[in-house]
Amino acid sequence: MARIFTEGFETGDNLGFNPVTSSVTIISTNPRSGSYCAKFSTATSIGTIIISAIGELYVRFGFMTGQNNKVDVRFAWMSDSTVLGHLRVQNNGLVNGINAYSSTSTLLANGTINITTNTWYLVEIYIKIGDNPNGRVITKIDGITDIDFTGDTQPAAITTVNRIDFKGQGSTGEENYFDDMAINNTSGTSDNSWCGDGHIIALIPDSAGDVTQLIPSSGSSNWSLVDERPANITDYVSGSVVGEYDLYNLTPFSVSNASVKRIWAETRSLDTVAEGGTISIGIKVNGEGEDWGSYNSLLTTYYRYIGTVYPLTPSGSAVWTSTNLNNLQIGIKTGT
Repeated sequence: MARIFTEGFETGDNLGFNPVTSSVTIISTNPRSGSYCAKFSTATSIGTIIISAIGELYVRFGFMTGQNNKVDVRFAWMSDSTVLGHLRVQNNGLVNGINAYSSTSTLLANGTINITTNTWYLVEIYIKIGDNPNGRVITKIDGITDIDFTGDTQPAAITTVNRIDFKGQGSTGEENYFDDMAINNTSGTSDNSWCGDGHIIALIPDSAGDVTQLIPSSGSSNWSLVDERPANITDYVSGSVVGEYDLYNLTPFSVSNASVKRIWAETRSLDTVAEGGTISIGIKVNGEGEDWGSYNSLLTTYYRYIGTVYPLTPSGSAVWTSTNLNNLQIGIKTGT
């Protein structure tokens, strides 16, 4: 599978960005999907995603702007600190379009689809870093091709992208909003092309599952200590015995006419003693039993840990439906 990043901010924090930045606010007002989206208020608001260096990639994100006639960068692809290309929303005479640039200032093409303020758009972009005539930048807005550029997309003779930046604008109050992000590379037999439209929602623990072995931080039931968004260091479960774990039932899946392409469980966890403790994230599917991922080494601050991504149920024999999702349990297990 070639999906290398997915984020919808449904845990109520910005720990999906790497490095994590305090200049990005996660809000519950008017998200594109689910309960949260990311708000970028100024030019210093930068959400960065570090990826393995690749020369060809597809990116998707929901985008809404409060100001559509500025020259500020909204989205950039980079090699370390070098900007290889970016998108801006700016006036093209008759429309406020999303324009594509190479480096920091070389215009590749103007978009012709009008971007109005305070409206969510699905933005997709294909990027191929290459010298003339081998480079490509293609953008789609709500599934419609807007830019299709072929030529030089290789400034400074750099051939790969290893960093994606989502950005704010130049003045306070001129907000950008992002949601439902995804990145594909071109390897593998699936998810190796356009990400397509996607909506990310969270199913949250709402009752105890089949196993309750971890220690609650208070007298509350275990599941009620791990359902808050965002996570905090006041309510939690913990464990020091190798192999002990909790399972949790989840809120119902209630999206009508949805085609579920993947699920995963994720946690915000830390080591209270010293870095090096480990956890495993797992799921339990009705009729298939438990499936646990590899162990993750913990830090001494909260971090985003993601379990196995499942395009199908663990057996590989069934797609995700409201029935098996509504019988799904997720859990966390202590390691060394």
